Amino acid sequence: MKRFRSIHALAVTAVCVSALYLVGCGYHYGSLMHPQVRSIAVGDVVNATGEPELGPLLQKQLSEEIARDGAVRLASRASADAVIHARVVDVSLAGAASARLREKEDRNEDREAYQTTLYTATVTLEVMLAIPGREAPAVAWRKVSGEADFMRVSDLAGARSDGLQQATKNAVTNAITAITEAW
Repeated sequence: MKRFRSIHALAVTAVCVSALYLVGCGYHYGSLMHPQVRSIAVGDVVNATGEPELGPLLQKQLSEEIARDGAVRLASRASADAVIHARVVDVSLAGAASARLREKEDRNEDREAYQTTLYTATVTLEVMLAIPGREAPAVAWRKVSGEADFMRVSDLAGARSDGLQQATKNAVTNAITAITEAW
């Protein structure tokens, strides 16, 4: 009899847990993208900064992220349900960490004691999703940004370029998320 009660209690618990799991809190599996938008094309990409490499880089990374994200498929402008437009609006580089270079007895001034060794690159984008034939955008302009740290190495220009590429990639990931989860 005792064994029957424990099996009965276990069965009741399993049914209750299953019911709670199925009812849930409104969560569901699958894409959060608007049901009418199944494909997106990369449209106009504008670089409003002085960083010459960011325009083509942004266009390439948008295409790659749409394909990787999987919420929609990447398509040509002629066949896409929607077109994403983007612009780079700001780029900033800031020192994030420094290291002591000289001991007090080996320096003339206090400012010679430390040198920046770690930088943070921040890239800010604005993105908008338009549906061809509609005047109002499906998703109005949204501002997103991405950051990346890079070390000061012997080739600071190369490290800076790598940092900007990674910051742009992070901004693009945030942009695609903002577009596909806007609903």
